[in-house]
Amino acid sequence: MSMHQQETLQCPECGHEQETTIWTSLNVSLEPDTKQKLFEGEINFFKCGECGATALIDVPFHYHDMHREFYVQYVPFKLLDNDDTYSDFNADGFPSLEGLEGIPEDSYWHTIHVVFDMGELVRYVIFRERLAELKNGCDPQEASEGEG
Repeated sequence: MSMHQQETLQCPECGHEQETTIWTSLNVSLEPDTKQKLFEGEINFFKCGECGATALIDVPFHYHDMHREFYVQYVPFKLLDNDDTYSDFNADGFPSLEGLEGIPEDSYWHTIHVVFDMGELVRYVIFRERLAELKNGCDPQEASEGEG
């Protein structure tokens, strides 16, 4: 399931406060329409209703495609200065699955792809969709629309 919440944010330019949706995860297999929002830059993007200033809402974010069996985790680069961030990863650089029971050893969950830039997350999703299309004869748009 995709997860998001409404929060009041202050514009970094003019100080105007407004309600904004902050996304922490996107599951495009369960909610395929949300992928287009990501591609159009509408996920975790602040636009001030007062002065028009824009800014990325730089929070950790997870992208999950159960049908193509891949998972991408965005870690804001600024968090790399915080030693607590590293406790969420194993020694191989993959997110720790500690506490999650029943995940088979050959599951794609053991190879979660980590990125430090939202643009890279989008490029990786495009890469994986094109790869699936070429290797499996699967049209990415049809797979997203036909399943759910």
